[in-house]
Formats: sequence, C-alpha cells, structure tokens
Amino acid sequence: MLFKRPVHRYGKTPEPVTPYQKAAQLWDERIGSSRLQARNWRIMALGCLALATGLSGGLVWQSM
Repeated sequence: MLFKRPVHRYGKTPEPVTPYQKAAQLWDERIGSSRLQARNWRIMALGCLALATGLSGGLVWQSM
C-alpha cells in the first residue's frame, strides 16, 4: 500500500518573481502546513475524547 502526500492549496498565488517573494511563499507554505497539521490533531483528539466519554457513559449506564 502506498501513501500519497496530500497537495495543499491554500489559495491561488502568482508565481514569485523576486527572491523575497520566493522566501515569503516558502514561509507561508511551512506555516500553513503546520497549522493544518495542528488542526487535524485537535480534531482527532476531540473525537477520541468524545468516544471515551460515550463509552464511559455506556459502561456506567450498563452497570446500573
């Protein structure tokens, strides 16, 4: 099984012309990637918390 890296599009940006624009675009890609990863981890953590709460509630309900 092969895993593909997702291609993230944060918006349409023109091709960089100057070295400053190239560096800014690279920095924006790094920050955007980090923010997206952090968002995904938060969603996963909240999902696990909801699952654990639901299962704990089910066990309490079943024991009564």
